[in-house]
Amino acid sequence: MGAASLQAELIYALLGFSGQVIVQMDQGRLGLADGLPIDPSERRLVLGILSISECYAALDRFLSAELFDWQRASVGRDPYMVALANGVDECLAPYRTRVLELEQQLLHEKLPITMMQLGVAEFGVMLPLMRTLVDRVRSEGVSAVTLLDLLSEAAAGAVGSGRQCIESILWHVQRVFLSQLSMWVLYGELLPAPSASFFIQRARRNEAAATTVNLTKVSPSAPALQTWRDEGWGEFEVAVQLKPRLLSMKLAERALFTGKAVRVLRAAEASGDRNAHEVSDAEAVLDITGFDDQVAGEPYFQRDATKPANSQIGQHGRSVREMRRLFASFTEELAELRTVRRLANMGEIDELIGRMASVASLLLWQHLHYECKLSGLLSALKGYFLLGRGELYHRLVLELRESMVALPSARLDLATALSHATSGAEPDVDGHM
Repeated sequence: MGAASLQAELIYALLGFSGQVIVQMDQGRLGLADGLPIDPSERRLVLGILSISECYAALDRFLSAELFDWQRASVGRDPYMVALANGVDECLAPYRTRVLELEQQLLHEKLPITMMQLGVAEFGVMLPLMRTLVDRVRSEGVSAVTLLDLLSEAAAGAVGSGRQCIESILWHVQRVFLSQLSMWVLYGELLPAPSASFFIQRARRNEAAATTVNLTKVSPSAPALQTWRDEGWGEFEVAVQLKPRLLSMKLAERALFTGKAVRVLRAAEASGDRNAHEVSDAEAVLDITGFDDQVAGEPYFQRDATKPANSQIGQHGRSVREMRRLFASFTEELAELRTVRRLANMGEIDELIGRMASVASLLLWQHLHYECKLSGLLSALKGYFLLGRGELYHRLVLELRESMVALPSARLDLATALSHATSGAEPDVDGHM
């Protein structure tokens, strides 16, 4: 077997293929055929090259399983594992290019084994590092946030080409996390995934202990407030075990609040809030466009709600329209974090989510206070439960005096007694009875 044949098979072995000189060994390893007359120094060079080819073959099998296994695709792929595979595939592209260059060089001129070894020497650190990482991911079942933490640690401890490679893979995985975060804070929705992979999840509720309140019997504006229950203000929570270690709990709670506020505002728009009152000309709406400003040295969020903030008169649904307008810039910033070819640090994510939470808080307060008439409802609760409307309570006691002398009858009709008490009391001026 000539040296040219050995060099040709080495080229194919670099891509994981065996032949007559380079044969398949146990556990997927490649080695030289028995009885091959070769100089010991060249043998060491060949075995060094084959160690790199073994790493490539292992990584190529991983890519085939994650990206081209259609049976796995039918049951749903983990987006974090797909991102990891795409990152590995991108890092292997320069290696494949180098092998192609060596093959072209071999076709045109004699290529010593030493030149082949020098041609792939720069990958002698990168490929084993990626193989170690992939083997750990597959053996330990690492995915989602654990994968994000693992790659962050690996990138911090790597140097040179190995660091560049890990950071490239981390960028692909980080894009999945940023996509999930963007979907939540912008639309209040969770991206579909075969398993829980985001730090915000639906809360586990105890249905037996849950109590249901029909808010439509409380106030005419209750259908607007009903969205707080229907859209689940308490339906979502921070899953601490799914939170990246670099993500602070404060930031996680801000993101949770922002998504909840967006859900409530979107639900209010969808339902139409037909029974909610429009604010009158005497009522003012907060000036959303200038919430960063201060009025007379007083922070914007501490303004008196009775003082007009601007000349615009509020109308029902304005909060949703303002949310769309203000969140447009946030959409661009989040898209830039996902698409620009650099790693996003938690500092800029924290700053962005903080600004979004501030806007969402203000819009939610405007919706609740002006569009859902929260102040009127609180006034009614104060009047009826803290005896501001004491004459109604007094007449109800008179209606039930005979029933309270002895044990109440099973036929006692409290609704009728309350109706009689209401008809004899002062006119209902607040509209909540």
